[in-house]
Amino acid sequence: MPVLTIYGLTNESELMLQKLREKLCEAVASVEALELTAKQVSVFFPVNKAEKPFYKETICFVDGLFEKPERTEDIRNQLASVIGKLLKFENPNDLVEVFVRSFHPVQGFWTSAKEE
Repeated sequence: MPVLTIYGLTNESELMLQKLREKLCEAVASVEALELTAKQVSVFFPVNKAEKPFYKETICFVDGLFEKPERTEDIRNQLASVIGKLLKFENPNDLVEVFVRSFHPVQGFWTSAKEE
């Protein structure tokens, strides 16, 4: 299950972040080769404690994307592009960067979803 952590957003209301979260989940699900639903995507917005931003960057790390043969470099780049274009649309004055980091479950993984 991919986890998106987005840094650099400032002064967004809770409602705006909720809407952005929904758009991001749908954007990830739109990459059909990933075979994921929007409900399988987690999105976090760490709090920026600076009153005034001293940067104009929006950075997104995509973690927890299980390695699979069908999740090729092209598919991971498509995922990065879909997320990046959405974040750039929402933050047109920012430099936007997206880093997709694959994960292999044998490195250590547990989920409560299997217990439900």
